[in-house]
Amino acid sequence: MRVVVVIVDSLRRDHLAAYGNTWLECANVSGLAERSVVFENVRTDRPGCASFRFELMTGLAASRLRDLAAAGALAAAEATLPGLLREKGVFTGLVSDHRRAMEVYRPACDFDFVLYQPGQGGDPMPDGPERLATPFEGGAGREPIAPQFAPDRLWLERYFRNRAALAGAFDPTEKLFDLASDAVVRLADREDWLMVVDCHGLSQPWDPPEDFARYRPENQLGKLAWLGPRAVRSDELDEGQLRFLRCAYADSCLFFDHALGGFLETVRGQDDVRLWLVSDHGVMIGDDGFVGFDESMANDAVRELVLMASGSQERDGRESGPVRPADLHATLLALAGVESKWAVDGKVIDPLVK
Repeated sequence: MRVVVVIVDSLRRDHLAAYGNTWLECANVSGLAERSVVFENVRTDRPGCASFRFELMTGLAASRLRDLAAAGALAAAEATLPGLLREKGVFTGLVSDHRRAMEVYRPACDFDFVLYQPGQGGDPMPDGPERLATPFEGGAGREPIAPQFAPDRLWLERYFRNRAALAGAFDPTEKLFDLASDAVVRLADREDWLMVVDCHGLSQPWDPPEDFARYRPENQLGKLAWLGPRAVRSDELDEGQLRFLRCAYADSCLFFDHALGGFLETVRGQDDVRLWLVSDHGVMIGDDGFVGFDESMANDAVRELVLMASGSQERDGRESGPVRPADLHATLLALAGVESKWAVDGKVIDPLVK
């Protein structure tokens, strides 16, 4: 058992070519999809960062988990995923830049190693430039990395990242995948291991326009071009603000894809390693009149998850059978030949154990 599970927070699958997107070119994720089994019917009944990770760690449906105490009780009984795998001799690790997710993992922290990369969300800014990237329109020597946001092709507004300014600058997403790549190489001599890479990379360190200040917590000004953690009615935003947010999200998808590329190459260079790319939920970017994330208002685009699975042998295909997050827990235990101590809600995803 040699498995890498990459969790990317807030990734909407309708922004990926593998799920029908025709205007956003995420080349690395598309390449992974071409050599993977792509699951078309992955949904969460209770979207949210904590809910997904609770199900992965415990195999219990999120509706049964009221708070962190539930996961803590399971951890005490060594019934979380890493604890169960350790009993079978499977070495486990967590590499993450997701500060909020760490609160979920902490009660279940039976991992053999944990590497945390600060710098995302409301984290204190580590050593490095105060402003890592700035959206702007045009300018000599500045290279665009995002296409126009194009469901509505009537407007052609672009937002660019100044890659020259990023050269040598600190970026938490790239640092995260550097850490993860190094960990995969170090695990090469072990026969049985699981590594979870939990990425908060769709909340990039943008410098938002001044007129976004009234929507933002003070400690996030100048860092994120996103409205979370609460949802905001889109009619509170003018057309330019809503366009900016949608473009910023599209750019974040591309930047995540860019950072992921080197890590995918590292994994492909190892023997007999399975890689699963999953998302925990999507985000609302104007759907149903809201921007941001709020579990109570989550629509289909938020509840539909990404799941792609590749192995050491090239595989491709589509799977339309229903999958939910707790199934990932059951499948990982099945790969290791472990029986849960609990009557878990998840079922084994057959194509992932073949």
